[in-house]
Amino acid sequence: MKKRIYLVLIVLALGCQDKDNFSFGIGPLLIGKWELLAYEQTLTDGTKEWKEVDSSVSEPALIVRSDGALLNGNGKAYCCISYEKYTINDMVYFVKPEESVPYNEECTLVYCGTCSDHQFEVKGEELIWTRCGSRSRYRRLP
Repeated sequence: MKKRIYLVLIVLALGCQDKDNFSFGIGPLLIGKWELLAYEQTLTDGTKEWKEVDSSVSEPALIVRSDGALLNGNGKAYCCISYEKYTINDMVYFVKPEESVPYNEECTLVYCGTCSDHQFEVKGEELIWTRCGSRSRYRRLP
C-alpha cells in the first residue's frame, strides 16, 4: 500500500513541475526556412496518408526565427500561432519572440479556434509539424 502512495506522490510531483525546469527559446534544429512537401489527409475510411504538394518552386512556406517566431514565406506572422510553448523532438520549449512579428492581414480571415499545441519532429533536413490535429511535412531550404 505504501508503494502505491509513493508512486502517486511521485506522479503528482512530476506533473506539477515549474516552467523553470524547461528550456526557453528554441533549439537550433528548428531555425531556418522550410519548404512544404506534403500534408496529412484523412481518407473516408479513417486512414491517413500524405498528400504531396508541388514542390518545384523551392520557396519557403515556413520561416522559424531564432527567437521562436513562426513566419509565413512572405516573412509575416503565421496565422493561429500561440507562443506559449513548442515541443521539439519531445523536449518542451517556452517561446517569447524578442522582436516584433510583422502583422499578416490574411489572419483576419482565418478562424483559429482554441488550439495552442505545436509539436515539431525534426530528423535531419525534414520537419513534421503537428498542430490542432493536422500534420504537415517540410524540408529545410539552404
